[in-house]
Amino acid sequence: MPLPYGLNFPAILRINATLSTSQGFEQPAQSTDFYLLTSQNFRELLTKLKIDPASTNKMHTLAKILGKAEMNSTTKNQTSLSIKTYLNDEQIQKARTNAVGKTEIKGVQLSLFNNKYYLIGINKNTITGSLTIWSKKIDDIEPGENTIELTSKDVLYPNY
Repeated sequence: MPLPYGLNFPAILRINATLSTSQGFEQPAQSTDFYLLTSQNFRELLTKLKIDPASTNKMHTLAKILGKAEMNSTTKNQTSLSIKTYLNDEQIQKARTNAVGKTEIKGVQLSLFNNKYYLIGINKNTITGSLTIWSKKIDDIEPGENTIELTSKDVLYPNY
């Protein structure tokens, strides 16, 4: 059975990200890793981390766990290894921002049943030791080009 018009054309998700400095200025989020999870991927990650998917605080809880894991990312930290292994799985689409805080994820597969996604961004500044984690629920991605802006309003874990 052929898919309805548009669903057989993959989408492109263009990401523009900024972050706040400790002085309160917005700047491009350079070298930030973004991960695009489907609703199913997101539920699997929550389950792996023992977070109740029905919880109203699930995004903040996830950000706290990701933050602690990133700040203590030694080879002996099982939580950190588990998260990194999951996010780097071939099923998860990922991209890294350039010097002006932009990137794109090409080939986003659309589904007839569920076009909800979760975008997670992780920026770890190795010079200052600061960590920023964004998370944004995307209710719909359309065929063709889509653009999403992430600012300090989308930050769940600022650690300056």
